[in-house]
Amino acid sequence: YYCAFRPEETLWQWNNT
Repeated sequence: YYCAFRPEETLWQWNNT
């Protein structure tokens, strides 16, 4: 997974590989 810029604001992108 990855973090776009901030995990607190993009928790949906953490596991969006």
